[in-house]
Formats: sequence, C-alpha cells, structure tokens
Amino acid sequence: MMDARKEIKTIDGDFVAQLCCNLKKQANFEAVDPLVDIRIIQTNRYAIYRVHLDFLHAGATIIRTNTARISEAALSKINSNKSVRYFIKNAVLLARKAVCKYYKETRGDMQSPEIYDRNRPQIAGYCTNFLKSCFRKGLPFDYWNEVSREEMLKLHRLRIRELLKAGVDMLAIEDIHNMVELKIIVEVLRRYKSAKVWISFTCLNDVELFDGSLLLDAIKHCRRSLHSGQIIAIGAKCWMDGKELSLLKDIYNATRKDRIPLIAYINEEVLKFYQPDIMYYVKEAVKYGAKYFSGDNGGNLNEIKMISSLAHTYNIIHFTYFPDLSTSSSSSSSSSDSS
Repeated sequence: MMDARKEIKTIDGDFVAQLCCNLKKQANFEAVDPLVDIRIIQTNRYAIYRVHLDFLHAGATIIRTNTARISEAALSKINSNKSVRYFIKNAVLLARKAVCKYYKETRGDMQSPEIYDRNRPQIAGYCTNFLKSCFRKGLPFDYWNEVSREEMLKLHRLRIRELLKAGVDMLAIEDIHNMVELKIIVEVLRRYKSAKVWISFTCLNDVELFDGSLLLDAIKHCRRSLHSGQIIAIGAKCWMDGKELSLLKDIYNATRKDRIPLIAYINEEVLKFYQPDIMYYVKEAVKYGAKYFSGDNGGNLNEIKMISSLAHTYNIIHFTYFPDLSTSSSSSSSSSDSS
C-alpha cells in the first residue's frame, strides 16, 4: 500500500482554458468574453461543476476553485449586484459538489464523514496577483510601483477571508512576482494561524522575481513571517525555458531543514524541453523535494491525464514495489548536495 503522506499528488490545470474548451461546443458561446469565468457563476453553474469534474476524472487529486479573478472590480465589470462573498461561496460550493460526485463514482461509500474527508480529493482556494484581478486598463506590469498598498491589501484580505469562511482545505496563492505584494499577502495570512497555504512565484529568471528581488529572499520572508505549519508547499515558475529544475534545486537547498514540499509545474514548454523522457523531469523534481505536480496556464485535460499517469507510475514504483528507492534517492540527493 502506498503511503499517502509520501506519494506525489496532481493539481488540476487551467480552469478558464478548460471552461472555454467545454463552452465552445455550445453554439451560443462568445469566445471573446474576457470575464466568462466570473459571469458564468451567475449564468451557468453546471459548466463550472463540469470543469472540476473533468479534472477529477483526468486524475487531479487537488482542484483549485474558480476564484482567482473574483474581486469587486470584476463584479463591477459585469454589473452584478451580488457581493464578492456570494461569488466565492458559490464557487467553493460547486467545487465541493464535484468532489462529492467524483467520490461517489469512484468509492461509493459515503457513510463515514471521517473516511470521506480523509480520502476525497482536496479543494484549494485559488488566489492570484493584483494585476490579474483588478481589470484596470493601462496598468503597467510593474503595477506595484503605482498601486497603493491599501488597495492591494483590501483585495487580498477580502478574497482570503471569504475563501476560508467558505471552508476550503487550503489556499493556493499563485503567480506572485514581486516582494511588495508578497509582504501584503503574508501580512493577511498571519491573521489566520490555522490556514494552510501554498505559495508559488513567477520568476524573471532562475534567481530573481520581476521586481529584482531574489527568489530565495522571498521564500525566506515567508518562512520567517508565517506561523509554523502554515506553508504546505512552495512553487516557482520561470519564463526562461529549461530553468525549472534549477529553480527547484535552489529552493530545495534553501528549505531542506524545514522539509517544505515543493510544487513542480508541467506545461507545454516543459514538455517540449524534456521530451522524449518527461519521467526524467519527474524523478529529478521529486529528488529536489517536489511532492505536487501541477498543470499550468493553458493546461488542458490531456496534460492533467499525463501528469496524473506520471505521478501514478512514480508512486507505484517507489512506494509500492520498491519503497527503498524513494529513501535511497532522497538520501543520495542530500549527501550529494551537501558535499
């Protein structure tokens, strides 16, 4: 039997991309609607439920809520009189319904709430950076130099609070690429000591965030400022092809004493760079502490099926038939990196 504490897990793909893919099959779908993922919470909730269920069927063991872009600014764009709380609450509810449906399909037994909670797929409350949530025309990429601290604080505080109230299992804070916003997010997270969170960075190269801050300094700030046990994983993506393993190795060496699991992203660029032996990337990423493998921007069902298959194969080989391989590979990595 595999040890669930050790086996690697699969995070879902790009919700909006899959939503649009599903909706394109309908004759009245307008592909140009930039707010389709928010508007649809009011107009077609089944479509949201369907995307979550699609990713679960593809093998995702963690799904992210359709909340990354929900904000007061977004709701004003669609002329909704509903609150951010209403939209987030319903987005989380739809993710829960999909998880429940999938569990019934695959396991059947819903008699024990304890067994259900222990074995069901998990739900991560999805948050992203201010730029992707504010819908403000003309805002530059280095928005942290123009937007007030109070405005960013208001957005993140509201979204994080409502996601936790709605009962997500964890928070997924992704695409953070500057230290100013990171410090604001960490300030909010400190108010919720029991909240579990993964934080993922988008890097300019294998050393720096987009504001010139060092990635390892950003990670150090998270580790020092957040409460013990809050961080369940750290991830990083890089715009430079072929730097993914270098990033993971640097983070692994910086966080090894804390044993913080890492998130490795598999996207189209990673697939092209490491083909034909993508399993090499998986093995190396696990060696450097990756416990979670995630789809990325544009990640569709086929990519999640492939990631899930890779994770399943790795788990069977290393934790079922040859459990000593996992121990020996991690200890050899530790000794080689320390030498």
